[in-house]
Amino acid sequence: MKIIITETIRKEKEIDIELPYYYEHDLMSDYGDCYIYGKITDKEHISINIDHYYDGKDSTEIEIERINNFNGLSGYLNPSNTGIKKITEGQYLNAKGEAIKLLGKC
Repeated sequence: MKIIITETIRKEKEIDIELPYYYEHDLMSDYGDCYIYGKITDKEHISINIDHYYDGKDSTEIEIERINNFNGLSGYLNPSNTGIKKITEGQYLNAKGEAIKLLGKC
């Protein structure tokens, strides 16, 4: 029997980026506005997840990950991916301030 399968071919691509690199990822949820804001340096990846749900619930999560290479971050570093775009440091700091404000309600 012959069947058709889909293969993913991984290939390396050299890109020019300026560090620190800031991004926004719109998760496009049916339940509310959900965004991830990130900062990538040569040593760490900081992600801030901010969710404002339509039922009135708000949540935030901050994650700091040490990195050795950029392989796992290629989706964020490629702005052609759907829902991900490069942002300024100011936009990232605004998101960080919003997350800290939400955490202050705890």
